[in-house]
Amino acid sequence: MRGQSGILSDYKNRGQAPSRHLLVAGRPFTRLTYEHLLIYSYIMAQFRRPRVESIERGREQPRAGRIDVCEGPHTAGKVTDDRREHLMPTGAVQALAQTFRILGDPTRVRILDVLAAGELCVCDIAELVGISESAVSHQLRLLRGTRLVRPRRAGRQVYYSFDDQHILSLFQQGLRHVTEEAR
Repeated sequence: MRGQSGILSDYKNRGQAPSRHLLVAGRPFTRLTYEHLLIYSYIMAQFRRPRVESIERGREQPRAGRIDVCEGPHTAGKVTDDRREHLMPTGAVQALAQTFRILGDPTRVRILDVLAAGELCVCDIAELVGISESAVSHQLRLLRGTRLVRPRRAGRQVYYSFDDQHILSLFQQGLRHVTEEAR
């Protein structure tokens, strides 16, 4: 790999002024794509994220170089052990996170809002939400995949409704949470 002075002298020899571009293999790299930004942000996030190698007796053992900023009193070992026994299993955590990820889209929330009153076919949902039937079908496929809605076929028509009462109550509780007055 050449040093900075070698790169600058190459430009001087060609009669070009050096620029402030990123140099890749000794040449200026001026084309930055979305993929490059994603890779860069992923790499930078790895350096910023605190890493924990092991957990022993409820206290994190930080990797070398990490500064432990928490100096407050901690709960006793027994309390921590009791809480650790009641943690959700990894599969349940992943499924719950996926459910909330699916609920994080405004279009899907609108679809669930119109389904809260009862089952509807795709064309009725599309008319009420104000998007195309194709877009509704795509969103319903995602909602069906996470068991938030269920289909019922009646001839050539497919009607959708909430999968069960739990999903409806989760939706209604979330709605109450965001509409209540700030305390």
